[in-house]
Amino acid sequence: MCAPRMRLELSSRAGRDIQSIRLFGLRTWGVQQANAYDAQLSDGLAHLQRHSALGTPRDDLQPGLRAWRVQQHRILYRVDGATLSVLRIVHVRQGVIGDLLQP
Repeated sequence: MCAPRMRLELSSRAGRDIQSIRLFGLRTWGVQQANAYDAQLSDGLAHLQRHSALGTPRDDLQPGLRAWRVQQHRILYRVDGATLSVLRIVHVRQGVIGDLLQP
């Protein structure tokens, strides 16, 4: 039996991150690979909606912040009750620092 699925809430910056990742994938690898990567990110988000505690705690950046790696990206999120709030989706080579999390 699966855990209940949390409501997913993307910040505006996380939405822009997804668009940027998609555009980079299209320009660099083409439609087929960009679609495959989109599917992997979507699967990662869906997995977190059911298993939100899997991410690594990142209280050093913000209280309650967690990080979960999907392929070459890190999903930065927090759990607010029954909501999975995604703040950013950043490349693993991009340093995760506090200014990435500012609105």
